[in-house]
Formats: sequence, structure tokens, C-alpha cells
Amino acid sequence: MVNKYVILVLAATPLLALAAPSEAVRIVQVEPTVLFLRGTPLRQVAWLDLLNEGTQKIACRIAVRVSGAAPPAEIAVALAPGLTRQRILAPDISAPSELRIEVKRAQDAAVLAARTEAWQPQRKWKVFIVKSSHEDLGYEDFIYKKQQENAEWVDIGRRLSNPALPMGGGQYRHTMESLLLMRNYIDERSEGEWRDLVEKQIKTGQMDVMGAPSGVHSHWMDYEEIARMTYPGRREVKDRFGLDLKTFMIVDNPSLSWSGAQAVADAGFQYVARWGQGWRTGGNNDYQHTKLPAIFWWQAPDQFHRVLFSWRSHYGLTFWYGQSGGGYGNMMDTAGDEVSRELKQVENGSLGPYPYDAVIYPCYVDHAIPHVDERVLPGWNARYAYPEIRIDSPTPFFEYMEQRYGSEFPTLSGDLNNFSADYAAIDPESQGWKRTASRALPLAEGLTAMAAFLSSSVQPIASRVSAVWTQIFDYDEHSWPTQP
Repeated sequence: MVNKYVILVLAATPLLALAAPSEAVRIVQVEPTVLFLRGTPLRQVAWLDLLNEGTQKIACRIAVRVSGAAPPAEIAVALAPGLTRQRILAPDISAPSELRIEVKRAQDAAVLAARTEAWQPQRKWKVFIVKSSHEDLGYEDFIYKKQQENAEWVDIGRRLSNPALPMGGGQYRHTMESLLLMRNYIDERSEGEWRDLVEKQIKTGQMDVMGAPSGVHSHWMDYEEIARMTYPGRREVKDRFGLDLKTFMIVDNPSLSWSGAQAVADAGFQYVARWGQGWRTGGNNDYQHTKLPAIFWWQAPDQFHRVLFSWRSHYGLTFWYGQSGGGYGNMMDTAGDEVSRELKQVENGSLGPYPYDAVIYPCYVDHAIPHVDERVLPGWNARYAYPEIRIDSPTPFFEYMEQRYGSEFPTLSGDLNNFSADYAAIDPESQGWKRTASRALPLAEGLTAMAAFLSSSVQPIASRVSAVWTQIFDYDEHSWPTQP
């Protein structure tokens, strides 16, 4: 009997070395993030939830090891009673491995708690943030007043995007949502001022402009109007200003029809960005309801042309994008939590299957004055190697995705949801006038061209026809019920 007691006592001794009863510590959870601190070697940030079941602080050291990687330095912490969250650093890995965490008492290195668990490689995210201003022709103010302000917004975006000025610090690239901004700027400033902006800002990559004539809704259009809709963003801006626009962007509640996909592809557009708001659909405009991939090749009806199409929900401003509204030093940890949570949701399927390492977010609202806190993104980039966050236009995002993943995207064909079909029922009579005009214009243009060829006394009406098409496009702009 004595020998048995001795054996029991000796067996219990190692347990006593782990922790005294007053220093009971439990590892509750280890949570990986998408964050990597800048430095060599690269370290991934993770959160460690610890429970100190005692009543006193415990001076501890946290050791983190991953098999096959050099361990980071141990982290010293004063572990307060109760549940606390500690930031730890894990070595970057390229293949699944095991993570070993030990919480040691500082004074004698006794292990208070330990855990070993499977650890997965983490994506090195690239995040593209689109900053622009969404324009509804018929909302917010009188059209002439909005035109004046739109020109002012372009000037502000121009200043922010200039790397020689301190406001944006080379961290901001303003995107003009449609060619409505070009028209407004020419009308309010001059064509010469617009040409100067094109040469100094757009062609140098400091700013960008998208190819839609305005916030048009192509499901309302006849075939001729759909084809003509692509002319301003491809032929006109190329002939007049030397611009080769690649992206057609649709924002808010308009949509692009299947025949529209063929028209924009045939015209030379390579990419279509669709930022849709969710409340008109009752919140069901997401992958869970539509099963529509976040990025895919959209095959046109002729089964030859295609465009690379990507959608996002808009107006949420859920992603931290470099604006704190004041001091920025204490915002980095908060920003990191927000960034990691959002990207982890993407990894877990919020956009459907998404095995890619780059994602795009539109972060702006209606008639938004361009603005940015130029201190925050440099601060972010100084602290974190990944995710890379940049304020950019959709075009570089599409170019990157096509180059790296183009052969992996699914190919789909067929029509997309007709977001604003009900608007056509508000004033069907004027819709009829518009359709009649869109069918008569090509005939009038063709007959006049033939007459001008036969007689020098007849003047071609191409410029007048172009002006009428612009009016028709603006009628089909998604806030058309307030148009005359």
C-alpha cells in the first residue's frame, strides 16, 4: 500500500509544476487573421484568447512555434484576471503545419497552458478600393446645379490624385464613374481644361474615367440604342482625346442586358463592373440568393464575344479604407480587426467560391465630395505588409485578375436580373416616344447621308443625331422619372 501511494504522489508532481491552483490559465481560442506585419521574416498576426481563472495578474511569456519555422521571440504579458485577448505572431508558412502555443510563468518558465492545433497558410490579400461619386441625374438638386458641383468634384479629385501635392500623397486615385462627368466638366470649364486633365491625370494613371455615357439602364434599350451607347466610351473618347477605355461600370440600380454584354464587348470594352445596391431587392442581391460568381467571363449571345464581369454590393462602406476622421495612430488596431473580419468572410464564402488573392470594394455614396485622410494609408502600409490596400480604379483590378486567374474563371451566358424594369411602368407613354425616336434616328441619319452624297446643298446631321442620342441615353439613365 505504501508503494502505491508513493507512485501516486510522484505521478502528480508534474501536474503541480504546470501551475499553482491560484494561477490556472486556459487557452480559450486561437484566431488567425489576414494581417502580416511588415518585416523580415514575415509574421502573421493571430489573436489568442486566454482565461486567467485567478484573482491576480500573472506575469507570463507566450511562446509560439510552427513546425519547420524559426520561432518568433516570446511575448511578455501581464495576464489580468478574466478573459483577455492577446496579439501573437506566427511564422509565415506555405503548407499546412502545426502551431504550438505555450503560456509560461515569467519567473520560472513553468507552463501554465499549452495547445497544439492545425495551422493553414494565409492568403496575401490585395484590396482595391474604388473612390468616386455616384451621380443620379434627377436627384439631390437641379441638373444645372449638380453639373456645376460635378465639375468641382472632378477638380477636387484631380488635386487629391496629384502625387506632387500633399493632400493625397500619391495614395489616392480618383475614378469618374461615367462620361457624364466628362460632359459636365467640358460644359463648366472647357474642352481645353478637360484635355489638360486627360494628358496630366488620366493618361499618367493618376485618375480614371469609366466608359458608360451615364448611369444608363440597358434593359430599356432597343438594339440600335445599345450599340450607340458604346460609342462615347470607345470611339469618341479615342478619336477626340486619345483614350482607350477598358471598363464599363454600372452603379446603383441599373443593369446590363445580355445583348448589352455583346455590344460592349464588340465595341472593345474588356471589363464590366457592376456595383448594385441591395435594398431594392429586399436584401437578396448576394451570392446566397443568386449563386452568381463574384467574377466570371460573360459569354455574349453570339458565343464569340465575352467580357470579364464582376459584381459587388454598394453603399455599405463596410471596409475600412483609409479615413478615420481625425487622429490615426489609435485606429490601426481597429482598422486591422475590420479588414481581417471582412476578408475572412470572403474566404468563408460571402462572395461564393473565391480562391483568389485580390478583391475590390466600391466605397463611396451619392454625389460624394472626394476626400481622403492622407496620413492613414501610409501608416497602414508602414505597419502591414498584407493586406495591400490601394485606392484605385476598377481597371487595374481587372487587369491583375485576368493576368493571374483568367483561365480559372467560370464562363456563363444568359441574361442578368433586370433591376429597374418597374421604372418603365411609371410613364409608359414617354417610353414609347423614346423607342420611336431611337428607331427613327438611324433611318433619318442614313437618308440624310445619302442625300448629302447626291447634293452638296444637303448638310449631314451626324452631330445633331449624336446630341439626340445623348438625350436618349440620359432618358434611360436610372433616375429618368424626374427627367423632362
